Amino acid sequence: MILFNSYDNKKEPALFTPFSIIHITNCILLTYFLLYCSDFNSKYIITTVVIVFVLHTIYEIIDYYNTYINVTFIKQFSWKNNSLYNSIGDTICCIIGICIALWICNYYKLFNILTKPQQPQQQQQQQHQPQQQQQQQHQTKKKIKLQFIVLIVLIIVNIICNVLLIIFSVCIFEKEGVRNDFKWFCKYFG
Repeated sequence: MILFNSYDNKKEPALFTPFSIIHITNCILLTYFLLYCSDFNSKYIITTVVIVFVLHTIYEIIDYYNTYINVTFIKQFSWKNNSLYNSIGDTICCIIGICIALWICNYYKLFNILTKPQQPQQQQQQQHQPQQQQQQQHQTKKKIKLQFIVLIVLIIVNIICNVLLIIFSVCIFEKEGVRNDFKWFCKYFG
């Protein structure tokens, strides 16, 4: 087994490939998007992590099935010739992506942590409440804008990473004489 290689297959398994970056970026984006949909409510953090991890595990199970059980699929799409070690590496990358997404949310203080409402204690506090409410509304609007901007930036970074890796893979496969593997790609998309 090789720790890092430009490609992976059953004969020459590699734990990480350049495509491992896609697992990181997609898991960052999916985790952040699910937290965004839940309004960054802190009580949905564990649920979000579990959903992302389960979806990624399903993807890896399909990869395993197509590599080791459904052999006719490999003949049609040889890029699906993944090793079990690479699936483990992809899962490690998924966990890294989830951690990065949670770090981003924590760094920008995007989580809405539920707190008990405070009861007014004095007359003075009641006079300052309208001003405090306006400040809270302004902070909430700024937070929502920041959440959306971070989501857009993550989508753009994800798209750029995917496009660069597609270009990289075509160059690597062409260099290594595996260009025929992309005939199906050219047939359907070219």
